[in-house]
Amino acid sequence: MKFRNKKSPRDYRDIKLGMVQEPSPYPEEYETDISWWEQLWQNGYPMCGAHAAAHFKAILDHFDVGGTLKYSPVYFWEKLKLIDGTKPENGTYMRAIFKVLQKTGICDYDLFPTDYRLSLEQLSEDNTTKEQDENAQLKVIKSYAFGNTDFESIKQDIYKNKAVLLLSDIGDTWWRKIFINLFTKKDGGHFYVAYGYTKSTIKIIDSADKAEPKKQLVAGYKIRESGTAIDIPNDVVLNLTKQLSLLERVVKLLKQLKGN
Repeated sequence: MKFRNKKSPRDYRDIKLGMVQEPSPYPEEYETDISWWEQLWQNGYPMCGAHAAAHFKAILDHFDVGGTLKYSPVYFWEKLKLIDGTKPENGTYMRAIFKVLQKTGICDYDLFPTDYRLSLEQLSEDNTTKEQDENAQLKVIKSYAFGNTDFESIKQDIYKNKAVLLLSDIGDTWWRKIFINLFTKKDGGHFYVAYGYTKSTIKIIDSADKAEPKKQLVAGYKIRESGTAIDIPNDVVLNLTKQLSLLERVVKLLKQLKGN
């Protein structure tokens, strides 16, 4: 199985977690309760971003409301394909995932279950309904931010935010393993969700490996991108975004002047 998901294109307007969350102590070990969780398996489709989003949002919502929650990866995937500009076979990127979570949300699985008899092209067409859209709007996030990708930063982010979306390269050490070491043969970029940690590992849930969906990344495993939902007022996010956008324009102007 090959994965082509890429890191989000650079955007100076991206909010960093350090801008909205102060560093604080966190325990040596922590695990968000996912005893209720049911695996969503992507069955070989390059839809790990949508499956990770479904797992991620279900964990966050369970922490708030309880109960067994299961959301539709296919609904989310079809909404992703409307905005990310990426061919279905090439997966998606993290910023697009968060944009859909923020603007569209994700509907209940029962309203749009996965039909594995369909082709990737069929699963990527926009076949969503008004009922699904209305249901999804009840499950949006306020905003999102990108975190640092070292293990200690990810641990702190998990403890504060209960779930973190991660992107990394994976390979031959991933399959049918619980403890994931550095690979020797790369399969590509893959999205999954972190929900806990030990002193030396990050605990994750995975949609690609049906045999071992709960895994632990060993210390030193390289993470390419990390992000999570943040619960801060929209006006605060808008103000930060405006400041970052202004900074981007200043940087471009300085580069132009330096070039001249």
